[in-house]
Amino acid sequence: VARYLRGCTPDPDYSNSYGETRGWRGPNQGINVWKKWFPEHYGHVDPEVLTGEAREDMRLTIAHLQRIFDAPFLNKWQVNSARIIPLATVFPEALFIRMKRDPAFMAQSILIGKRELFPDQSNWFSVKPASYEQLKEKEGIEQICYQIYHLEQEMDRDAHIVGKDRFMEMAYEDLCDSVHRAMER
Repeated sequence: VARYLRGCTPDPDYSNSYGETRGWRGPNQGINVWKKWFPEHYGHVDPEVLTGEAREDMRLTIAHLQRIFDAPFLNKWQVNSARIIPLATVFPEALFIRMKRDPAFMAQSILIGKRELFPDQSNWFSVKPASYEQLKEKEGIEQICYQIYHLEQEMDRDAHIVGKDRFMEMAYEDLCDSVHRAMER
């Protein structure tokens, strides 16, 4: 049915606002799909949060998407950087692409997001590291810098646990310069 609605041929426009592209067929982060299996919060999740039924449903859903598009499943949602262990548990064949970006630009992006979306700058924005409870009371740029540092440390640790051979790095700027070239790589 989706093919008749051109649901399997999304427009190649990757412009977005906080990961949301225009149109129902546009590529997106899949936030609402991931919320089906993971808790609502945007942070670290232990593998035990997923029941056997949830794990099986996740595998079947992703397999179905791969069949529809006749392509491997690729997802870029920064929140999944705090879910590497549960994802690797559900998908033992998965490979992970770690986006690398200058921390100053990451901090700037988070700060701009906070300013655009929240009147109260004490609100948290983006991924919550496992140390969120200790960091949430920090203020301003200090909070953001700790957020980035702790998330990077957690990804390093998780890559070591999962196996560094299952990770590749890609510069964020390379993805922005040419999505298609980056995906081919």
